[in-house]
Amino acid sequence: MKSFGMLQDLSLQANVSNLFDKNHLSTIGSNGFVTSDPNGTFATLLAGVPRQFFVTLNGKP
Repeated sequence: MKSFGMLQDLSLQANVSNLFDKNHLSTIGSNGFVTSDPNGTFATLLAGVPRQFFVTLNGKP
């Protein structure tokens, strides 16, 4: 797209996260070290995002 009415330089963008909707871990051990765990055995596992769709429309007046 180039222009629409008063808007110029229009662009449309579409993105998908986790296209195949697979279960996965996004981060392992993001909490770092805590004083109650001097050996560093404390870890966290964060689940990845489910399938997500994003659409962005940009333009200049």
